[in-house]
Amino acid sequence: MYVSCEMVKNEEGREKEGSKKWKRRKCDRTEYKVDKDADRGKKRNYAKERDAVKKRLDVKRERVRIGAWNVRTLNVEGKLEEVKSEMERHGLSILRISEVRWMGKGDFMSDGVRVIYSGGEERERGVAIMFKEEGAKRVIEVEQCSDRLMMVKVSATPVDMVLIQVYMPTTTHADEDIEGMYSTNRWK
Repeated sequence: MYVSCEMVKNEEGREKEGSKKWKRRKCDRTEYKVDKDADRGKKRNYAKERDAVKKRLDVKRERVRIGAWNVRTLNVEGKLEEVKSEMERHGLSILRISEVRWMGKGDFMSDGVRVIYSGGEERERGVAIMFKEEGAKRVIEVEQCSDRLMMVKVSATPVDMVLIQVYMPTTTHADEDIEGMYSTNRWK
């Protein structure tokens, strides 16, 4: 089983792949593996086992693509349909949205997309999270704190996922507004 090949060494003095010594070691390891399995009375197909494990992992793993978008407003006619089409085009499972500008708090389905939103008393600010139909079924808990902050807990494996959508005041706002945001928005 030894292959006749002249000794080839690299710069460090070790044998290169393809040299006589390397091939002998490779053959010895292969024979040992086959003999070891033959002693057990079974012949193993390592490639088949690897493919089976890979297939099991693919079944368990689902890709979740999450996006974020400041839409400026959803009060314009047709804007919600545009957002849904962009969500589909980019292959997003979950889309977090800022500046929705809807009043009140709500949760509704629209063409297979679940929209959970949190707005204020006026048509300013507002946040929302949109889920495709598969993700919408996994929503466990929703907490709509204010027109700037909401939390959605989603059932996932191995642990649940918590999505927080925040629309914070920028540095152009007065310091009082920013401090007010931190003091008023506390989780229950």
